[in-house]
Amino acid sequence: MGAHGDSMVPVKNKVTLDSQVLSKFLDDKKIKEVFEKAKSQGGRIVSLLKGGSAYYAPALSIYKMLDVILNDKEEILPASVYLKGEYDLMDVCLGVPVKLSKDGIKEIIEIDLTDEEQLSLNKAANIIKSNISKITNR
Repeated sequence: MGAHGDSMVPVKNKVTLDSQVLSKFLDDKKIKEVFEKAKSQGGRIVSLLKGGSAYYAPALSIYKMLDVILNDKEEILPASVYLKGEYDLMDVCLGVPVKLSKDGIKEIIEIDLTDEEQLSLNKAANIIKSNISKITNR
């Protein structure tokens, strides 16, 4: 959730493997290690493409969203949306789960976050707001 990179917020109790929570397979130390590694993988992919770009995942995401919209599948997908109080955040676009259908975003899904996850999401929102203010205050 949140944004890509260092301010990404992995939600431990929502990550599953074969329909089982991740903590069934890995201890907390290893989970934290995996989450930290995930934050840097976008940059790693770009470096491996040697002059290319990490456009495969965004393209696949767009394809999936269009499939859901055009075929009115009404699925829950991650998307960057403008928050108006969800997750106690205002006036910022962040990646969160949404229910998508032919009518667009039907609902922003608010999942239970730990205090640490909520603090990390707040930090991600503040980073985005700070970056936007740098652009708009020029």
